[in-house]
Amino acid sequence: MRITVAYFGNFDDKIMVMQPHTEQSEMKEMLEENNKLLEENNKYLKRLYRNARWSFWLRVVWYLLLFGLPFAIYFYILEPYFTLLGSSYDQFNAGIQEIPGWKQFNLFMNSFSNGGESAPTGQFEPLE
Repeated sequence: MRITVAYFGNFDDKIMVMQPHTEQSEMKEMLEENNKLLEENNKYLKRLYRNARWSFWLRVVWYLLLFGLPFAIYFYILEPYFTLLGSSYDQFNAGIQEIPGWKQFNLFMNSFSNGGESAPTGQFEPLE
């Protein structure tokens, strides 16, 4: 607090006048404004955190549906019909093998799985 000394008449008569301290009031205003900004920032951070949690769980559900739904559809919807019609995987695979070009595709893919060999053994006759 700032104290101002005023002299009236003789130097023995002193009156002390206390002036309002402007720095202190400015500091108080700045602290109040800072408090308001902190509360607003905290509100936005809580909203951001809540949205991030929702986003994470929705993404988990989305990927579970994306990868789990085809398996569920097959095992709970399609498989009973396959067994009811007497169809099995071997019959399905035999039907797939009749598609033109499928056998060549399988041979091509098997050549990569065998370490780059040109063809699996037993497929071609050896050269003499």
